[in-house]
Amino acid sequence: MNEINIHDRFFKKYLENPRIAGSFLSYILPEGIKKIADLSNLTSNKTGFIDEELKEAYSDLLFKTRLKSGEDLYIYFLIEHKSYFYEHTALQLLKYMV
Repeated sequence: MNEINIHDRFFKKYLENPRIAGSFLSYILPEGIKKIADLSNLTSNKTGFIDEELKEAYSDLLFKTRLKSGEDLYIYFLIEHKSYFYEHTALQLLKYMV
């Protein structure tokens, strides 16, 4: 296994389990979000997408659940492990998100 990707792969494998992801989200999300989201009913979604320029892209982990009001809610995990300092990490993450 590539040493650079070992942490990324570990967290993706660990969090792809909806039960574990739900427990993790219950721990890290603000109370206001936890009050309106149904974290007990997460389902894993596809991670491959084609953008407007027909480039293939992959999300780290994407889950679907519902708000307690019944509307769909998507929760996206963006996992980026850095083993070194990179001053433009915030810009790199922004590129992943848009």
